[in-house]
Formats: sequence, structure tokens, C-alpha cells
Amino acid sequence: MSNINKILIIVNALVVITVIFLGGLYIKKRQRTEITPQQISTPTKPQSPGVQTQALDNQVVDSLKKLKEGILTRSILINTYEGKVAEVNTKGGRLPWANDFKYAFALKIVNSKGESNTFYYNQIEMTEKVVIVDGSGKAIKPEDIKTNDPVMIEESMDLKKDWNNNLLNLKITLR
Repeated sequence: MSNINKILIIVNALVVITVIFLGGLYIKKRQRTEITPQQISTPTKPQSPGVQTQALDNQVVDSLKKLKEGILTRSILINTYEGKVAEVNTKGGRLPWANDFKYAFALKIVNSKGESNTFYYNQIEMTEKVVIVDGSGKAIKPEDIKTNDPVMIEESMDLKKDWNNNLLNLKITLR
């Protein structure tokens, strides 16, 4: 073998080793950035009056998005909402901005700061999963809910199911 061939073999070997080394560093860096801590404390920022605040920190939501399907086997979310009834819709309707979702019941609640959320439930959910009770625990109808009623909503969702089928159960209590 000539000296030039030996030099070419050595240079090629160094290039291959360098590529493998840099590829390993790249993979290691990607693995490190995909692991996200589940609890992150961030200072709360003062809000101007009338500005609605986001209930969940973006980093918490982002970390949930990074969970791998084959690793996460169950994810049940339990939410509790409290406020006063601002609007009740027992006639139903459609939400064009939500894939034309057809709802049978809608309830808008507002807190003491004037922040509000509206909850929409389809007919199947109302029939099979929603329970509405008064302060003594007696079952009542959606039509019995009135504006300004103090209300608590307890909702359980299966985050592994699609958006249209993730409600496990819901209890609306007038207080």
C-alpha cells in the first residue's frame, strides 16, 4: 500500500469516528431535553383587573404533552370549579369553533374576580354521566339551576381518551 492510501484510510477513519462521536452527543442532548420535571414552581405575575388568568401553568401542560403513549398507562384528571351561575342553556346548540360540537346543556360560571368559564355537555353525557344536586344532595333537573346560584362542579376525565369521549363523571352541586 502506498503512503497516500494509508493517509486516506486514516483520514476516513477519523471522519467516521468524529461523526459517530458527534451523533452520540446529539442523541444524548435530545434525550436530556425531552425529560421534563413534573412540578415546576413559577412566580405568579400580578394581573390587571378584568384580565382572565390561565389556571394551569404552560410548563405543566407542555410536560403532559411529552408523555409517551406506551409508557403512560392511565391519566385521570379531577377538576373542581366553584363560582356563581352566570348563564344556563338547557335548550342546547352547536359550537362552530369546536368542530360543530352539538351540546344539550351549557353552564357558564363566574368567580368573584369576574373571570368565567363555560361548560358544554352533549346529550349522552347529560343522560349517562352528569348528576345535578341541590345543597342537601337531592337530585334536581338542569332547569332548576338559576342565574346567581352558587355552584360547585366536580369533573373527572380520562386524558387517554379523545376529547369527545373523555368525561368519566360530573357532579354539579348548587350550594
